[in-house]
Amino acid sequence: MNITDSEIRPAWAKEGDVVLKWTDSTGKDFFVGATVYQKLTTIFRGQSNMTGSKASAATLDLISCIDDKPELQYFDGVEQTAPTLNHIKTKLYVKGTGILVGDYKVNGINLSKVTTKILKNKSVSVEV
Repeated sequence: MNITDSEIRPAWAKEGDVVLKWTDSTGKDFFVGATVYQKLTTIFRGQSNMTGSKASAATLDLISCIDDKPELQYFDGVEQTAPTLNHIKTKLYVKGTGILVGDYKVNGINLSKVTTKILKNKSVSVEV
């Protein structure tokens, strides 16, 4: 939703700025710019080696085992600037378990480290 009402527009937004509402997994609403909104609403925050034609078969197998949840680490009302890509984290969980594999900045997911963390987790079984 594009916010045009000046009464609810955040203090950092100027007249004419595109401000969108994004709701996190806990139900908290944030007002963000278009670039931040696009990253928050794209799987794996759009990291090119995780999706699409650049993803290998092994990567596609790996990501079928994990859930990604975007998180905006921004303190609305405290920070006087708009949320940026630096405020975004991707939390990866082993699918169906709630086990956190790690949290990563935009374009910072290291597939080798993710695989190692999953395989080292004692509560995850590997079937061959």
